[in-house]
Amino acid sequence: LKKILELSYNDLPYHLKTCFLYLSVYPEDHIIRRKSVLRRWVAERFVTEKRGLSVFEVAESYFDEFINRSIIHPEDMSFTGKVKTLRAHDVMLEIIVSRSIEENFITLVGEQHISVPREKIRRLSVHSGDMKDIATSKMLSHVRSLSIFSGRETLQFGWMKLLRILDLEGYGILRNRYLKNVCSLFQLEYLSLRKTHIMELPAQIGNPQKLETLDIRETGVKHLPSGITYLPHLINLLAGRRFYNHNGLWPVSEYWGLHVPNKIGNLDALETLEQVEITEYASHSISELGKLSRLRKLGVMMFVDDDNSWASLMSALENISSSLCSLLLWRPDGTMNFNSLDSLSRPPLFMRSIDFRGQLRKLPKWFPSLSNLTELTLRATELSAKEDLEVLARLPSLIYLRLHHSAYVET
Repeated sequence: LKKILELSYNDLPYHLKTCFLYLSVYPEDHIIRRKSVLRRWVAERFVTEKRGLSVFEVAESYFDEFINRSIIHPEDMSFTGKVKTLRAHDVMLEIIVSRSIEENFITLVGEQHISVPREKIRRLSVHSGDMKDIATSKMLSHVRSLSIFSGRETLQFGWMKLLRILDLEGYGILRNRYLKNVCSLFQLEYLSLRKTHIMELPAQIGNPQKLETLDIRETGVKHLPSGITYLPHLINLLAGRRFYNHNGLWPVSEYWGLHVPNKIGNLDALETLEQVEITEYASHSISELGKLSRLRKLGVMMFVDDDNSWASLMSALENISSSLCSLLLWRPDGTMNFNSLDSLSRPPLFMRSIDFRGQLRKLPKWFPSLSNLTELTLRATELSAKEDLEVLARLPSLIYLRLHHSAYVET
């Protein structure tokens, strides 16, 4: 089996070998999210744009090549057949870890990997164990990528002036005070603080001007400092936290997103923004969303019910309708403003995914024009007219329809 898998690896083109070796960053049996690894490939410069394709789309084509060659194991699939999470085969992981260490492609710290390289450390992945053998400024000064999956101590991030990727997801001992040095990493392009105990971001978060991905999902961060609007290359701003009831099936009301910061419209490179809260204190910032001309994915939680705020949101959606492909619109504790939704004069014709949560009672009149819609989720919308089901039945591209929790109430 090992010989067969080695042949599969050796048969890969050079650019795919590099991307595949990168999976040695992750510990054995670790569940790897597809989008996460694609964004890291991009930040590592393993992927370049091709004619007609964005750099992320090229990265997706590389990933699909691995799937076609059956050399990675999909764990969770989407309704469209896309891999959401994956694992590397144990034997294949053994092969690429061995190659990575041999070529000094990556330095691993863990129970099975305790040797310190004689050459410069460029990519460092801490699986477990003691980091004291490498925790010196000389050893860390050339690190370009750092991933910490387990550990009992923090490294001096300020020593890593060349760092482009910092993945601290699930790093339990991380606290707010450790992030000040992170803001001095001017080459940083990818920062994940997901599932940590961080409660706020430093005011200097705008210093790493090259930052493209900021993942603060499942943290305590609700407010963004004003410095966030000084990140001209930020593409993905990922936030939101939910708490589950005792059976783990339904999110209770204590779910939050980010408060929309002033001048968020300055982030004109933004393509993904989820989730943001619209409250009475932030309603004046709604129009800023309409300046995000490249936005493809947007998640909004509406905690206000006045007509002006809804009208501002619809105006913003009209301004970005030519780019928007995915929309989550959630009214957690009340009724959606149907009149405002119905009045949308330029519906997002390229929309592929819509998720409406909250009492709507009737579909907007522009729904039949969504010829590209492939995924629709309706939750607590309380639709009652058979005409609405007929509209859904006529959507030509609809592949997946979710009707949850009083989405349709038969009269």
